[in-house]
Amino acid sequence: MFLKQTGVSFAHWRRQARLMAAMVRLGAGDSVTSASLDVGYESASAFIAMFRRTVGQTPGQYFN
Repeated sequence: MFLKQTGVSFAHWRRQARLMAAMVRLGAGDSVTSASLDVGYESASAFIAMFRRTVGQTPGQYFN
């Protein structure tokens, strides 16, 4: 039902929502570790890997 109504899977939607929430925090100066853990990632390295797959850069590269 979620896919039918939104056009994306719930997993994709959740990943994007978590990424956007983390990006707001990173843009405000929070550390990658703090932002990634606060949005629900098990580790900063898992978040960085997802960020790189999605954005094409690491968080550090993106915000520099």
